[in-house]
Amino acid sequence: KVEKVEPAYVQARMLFHNHEVRKGSDLSDELKWREPQVEELTKFLVEENGFNPERVHANIEKLQKAYKANQKPQSRMDSFFQVKSNPLAAQKRKKVEETKNSKSKVAKTAGGRKKR
Repeated sequence: KVEKVEPAYVQARMLFHNHEVRKGSDLSDELKWREPQVEELTKFLVEENGFNPERVHANIEKLQKAYKANQKPQSRMDSFFQVKSNPLAAQKRKKVEETKNSKSKVAKTAGGRKKR
């Protein structure tokens, strides 16, 4: 018997169009940021896939630093911005009010006409 072999691109196309879909509620436990498993990761990358051990070790250290840095909860956006009082703002407001008042006083005068 001769089996018909499908080309790789046909299999890839079928996988692309008929892929497995999982609900978000199913993935909530699986997709949590956990501490990297150093021994298992090293074994998989170096022994099974032939990666450079020094590069793997350096990148595992980066992962561990990122994990430690991100253990605290995410901060809110407004914590990055603080309202600071501007002492010059009050002075500017007073000047603007004074100029408005002086303009209104000028407008109330006779406007430069001579009385007869």
